[in-house]
Amino acid sequence: MFDGKLDKSKIQQVCGALVHGKPLDKEINPSYWVKPIQERRVHLMKIPNEPIFKMCKSVYVDNFFEQGKLQLGSFNYYNSFDHDEIGDKTEGEVVLIAQDKKGTACGKFGGGYNSLVFCAYAGKPEQSTLNKFGYDSGFKIIDPEKFAEAIHASVASISYEYAMCNYSKHKAIMGYPKNGINRQTISSETIKMVNSAQYYIKPDRYSHQKEFRFLWDTGRECLLPIVIECPEAKKYCERI
Repeated sequence: MFDGKLDKSKIQQVCGALVHGKPLDKEINPSYWVKPIQERRVHLMKIPNEPIFKMCKSVYVDNFFEQGKLQLGSFNYYNSFDHDEIGDKTEGEVVLIAQDKKGTACGKFGGGYNSLVFCAYAGKPEQSTLNKFGYDSGFKIIDPEKFAEAIHASVASISYEYAMCNYSKHKAIMGYPKNGINRQTISSETIKMVNSAQYYIKPDRYSHQKEFRFLWDTGRECLLPIVIECPEAKKYCERI
């Protein structure tokens, strides 16, 4: 916690210290400074102009359109998945900076582990992109909002969101809490200083994936992926 608002250079120093594991009480070399993404850059619940596609193997496309079967992942799952494209050991981890009139709070947090995840692609993927994942097919999500609602009902989630992912060299995000910062205690609620935009930040080495991400908050920790049967979701998709 810092009293008062920090200027841009100090914020970048603090972010850099947290990202690189440097002491906060010492001057940080400018080569380690990190500029955080502003949370307003993540457009929650906004569907992009590009068509939305799910890339996968043809057998899973058949399973979906014939039986309504879909696999939903989790941050825990992607943390441990050993694949250059599908796996990401940084999922759920982020440096947060929150600032209000009275001060600035910062920290490195892990969150989003109660959510089920479904990853799609904004635009029609090239064959080279499919090859990187080891996929040979996919389907188009023609109504992402209705698709998300159908799965929300199927898994009885508390809530759902979707957004395009933002890509950055370092996962750091800055927000401005509407209700201010609780300066008396740090708890599991502290991560909510910055809104759920924090779950749509990915390392820029994945930028070619152009990920459009769906999240369903289940209210409980999600460890392994689950396969659901949601025939209702088929109405909002088409084969490619």
